[in-house]
Amino acid sequence: MKNENKSTITNWEIFCNLLRQTKRQGVEELITYLDNSDFKVAPASTKFHGSYEGGLLEHSLNVYNECLKQHKLIELFNIQPDTLIITALLHDICKTNFYQMEMRNVKENGQWVQKEVYTVNDLFPIGHAEKSIIIAQQFIQLSDVEIAMIRGHMGGWVSDQYFNPSQLYDKYPEALILQIADMTATYVLESPGLLEEYRSNLNKYNNVV
Repeated sequence: MKNENKSTITNWEIFCNLLRQTKRQGVEELITYLDNSDFKVAPASTKFHGSYEGGLLEHSLNVYNECLKQHKLIELFNIQPDTLIITALLHDICKTNFYQMEMRNVKENGQWVQKEVYTVNDLFPIGHAEKSIIIAQQFIQLSDVEIAMIRGHMGGWVSDQYFNPSQLYDKYPEALILQIADMTATYVLESPGLLEEYRSNLNKYNNVV
């Protein structure tokens, strides 16, 4: 991974200050763990949203800010500020020490070129949200609601015979706050051109019908 740039340093300071506001026992140890990992400079994905240096850290803050916008749901479910901070900032720490840089042949403007790209090297393949919960709880205690929020942030993407998102949202509707925030950050804030493409396709559809 590359060295930290000015934006990453600023985002890291904001991230740490928010976590410290929770006053959770073990939060300093958690910050130290993340500081000694590649969390600050890792991407949020290999080639989709936040697929650049510092993308994971930026995504975590974006999700937190999107959570704050859901005033009515926060009030309805009586979500405490520390729960929003913990779940938003830590929901994707499973991606710590998860990516690596490799040289690959990629096609650009019709030509194959060698390019350094992000690839996945999952050293602890036990699931996405599950891993975030396990890592976090090695340092701080999570409530049942916080576990449900982190576990449910992927929505239907992880539905299987052993996990039903609908059942989770029925029992812990608070999880919707993080799921909505994550989807908004991912597909609106961090996916360049996606909204334009959506509008274009919608216009084409309206013209047909």
